[in-house]
Amino acid sequence: MSGIIGLHRLDGRPVHRDELDAMLTPLAHRGPDGRSVWHHDVAGLGHLALHTTPEAVHETYPLQNAAGVLHLVADARIDNRAEMIAQLELTGRPVTDAAIVLAAYERWGDRCPERLIGAYAFVIWDSRRRRLYAARDHYGLKPLFYSFIPGRLFAFGSEAKALLALHEVPCELDEVAVAAHLNAPVDADASGTFYRAIRRLIPGTYITEEEGRLRQERYWSLDPSREIRLGSDAEYAEALRERFTEAVRCRTRSAHPVGAMLSGGIDSSSIACVAAPIVAASGTPLQTYSAVFDTVKESDERAYIQAVLRRHPRAIQPHYLTADAQSPLHDYFRVLRHQDSPVEAGNFYINWILHHQAKARGVRVMLEGFDGDTTLSHGVGYLHELALNDNWYTLYREIKAQTGRSGQPWTDVMWRWVKRYKIEPGLQTSAGIRFVRTVRNRLPIRRQPTLGPVHEPLSWRSAMQPSFASRIEDHLAPRAPAPRSEREDHHRLMTRPMMHRVVELLEASTAAAGMELRLPFCDRRLLEFCLAMPPTQKRQDGWTRIGMRRAMEGILPAAIQWRDSKSDLGPSFDRGLLVHAGDRLDDLYAHDLGGISRFVDLDALRANRPRYENGRATHPTQFPWRALSLAIWLQQTGL
Repeated sequence: MSGIIGLHRLDGRPVHRDELDAMLTPLAHRGPDGRSVWHHDVAGLGHLALHTTPEAVHETYPLQNAAGVLHLVADARIDNRAEMIAQLELTGRPVTDAAIVLAAYERWGDRCPERLIGAYAFVIWDSRRRRLYAARDHYGLKPLFYSFIPGRLFAFGSEAKALLALHEVPCELDEVAVAAHLNAPVDADASGTFYRAIRRLIPGTYITEEEGRLRQERYWSLDPSREIRLGSDAEYAEALRERFTEAVRCRTRSAHPVGAMLSGGIDSSSIACVAAPIVAASGTPLQTYSAVFDTVKESDERAYIQAVLRRHPRAIQPHYLTADAQSPLHDYFRVLRHQDSPVEAGNFYINWILHHQAKARGVRVMLEGFDGDTTLSHGVGYLHELALNDNWYTLYREIKAQTGRSGQPWTDVMWRWVKRYKIEPGLQTSAGIRFVRTVRNRLPIRRQPTLGPVHEPLSWRSAMQPSFASRIEDHLAPRAPAPRSEREDHHRLMTRPMMHRVVELLEASTAAAGMELRLPFCDRRLLEFCLAMPPTQKRQDGWTRIGMRRAMEGILPAAIQWRDSKSDLGPSFDRGLLVHAGDRLDDLYAHDLGGISRFVDLDALRANRPRYENGRATHPTQFPWRALSLAIWLQQTGL
């Protein structure tokens, strides 16, 4: 893990070291192992080093090619090292990841990222052509932000705060980002940030800047048309196990202790069970970090965590955090300084605290299970596909099998599908009316008792300050058509911009703790394989993520492999916000904290406070939390 920065002045003025130092200073947490700066004429580059792999100690930045023309800075970990070293015919020991990146660029030019597998953000300055090239990995696992002011400068950095160190980069708020944070359905630019003048390089793309002109190209994207057809369930399980094991194995390459977040769910438990023997073979145990809950029992996963530890008693060293004793605003001003934005995820404080616990124990690599749910797919799109194709018998079998384990009446669930896909589209026809009568006669539909008034969350418009709501009307996203197949739905979920924002959130947290984040479920090879599997390898006989369950046979404890429920962290967060951060909520309701009234209708928020705090709304603390997070960030930044 590293921090990188750079500057190209387009007005012909030379770049000075003090400018580069000013950009590096706010990123100092990214580079405890070294700091280097290079500048010549109109260009300059800077690098901060955190050594996490055995080869990293041999890297020198900026790295130059033999001709002294190309100058590279990189935050990069290359996972297909052996393949790249062979193809590029690199010799000498050790071959660093940076040397692989530079050699790949010299061999394949702008399309070199197509050959690289791993996590990387790198920039190459070609002093002969006065051309800058930047690339970011397929999933945005390494961050890269830039600011382009035509005729004046192009600057980049691992975090937005590095760019704000330049006086030419204006510190102006992007209101569309504010609206998205407050849950308005805006069509936000995937490259946008909370600062109007700062963009993120979109994952899976590269950008060039030459003669004051920018060109951006996508080099990789998930292909929703690709299908993989194997001969049996066992073959799919074996192929998935091989890819997942490799995704974990290549991420354990480290010169320092390795940690793993362990929640007790299928995703984090699979990583821990595969990584533990690999890490322990190097002579040190895998350190696991888990949240437990003493007060809010419905959030507690302790029994599943213990099942993993019993499987690997000598290969895992566990550590715990009693999360319901902590405030969601723990260390929050420091959190916001590192994030460069308000935080959407309410339970983020758990990751933040555990990451810093790991730092104190010498961990420099942290494995996390984000986002196995999406990569593996719960197969909900398969149910839609069955209904759309009138495959009602298979849909009935899927619903009957799943509800049979949960104790939910299958007729209630089946009725909702029949109503949505058969009744509502056909109500205008006589055939549709006859079908309604038939269903009503044959299915023993039970009416649910009314338990009291139903409270829905505030609509986004009623929660917004009216003039602000009017300003963002032009940015609202059009309603997307419903997916018509499991693969189409799976692709939609995998490519949501939110996924990349969460990766950046977690990456910034580990960077603040002096660690590198590594996400096995975001491995490019694993993503491509899981999307291409047939729907019956994602959902079958009422089991979601069935392919992974089979793949982990003999690896996961059976209690986790075949669990069909998941604890809810929501109640713990709701309680934590009200109990541990109630005074800050009082500030939000009573005062115009951070000038939040520019965006939020405080009168509406106050009027609905009882609904939120008495649990009478869906996700009761979601909007107050987002408003509070934004207000504290605005207060801290002065925006």
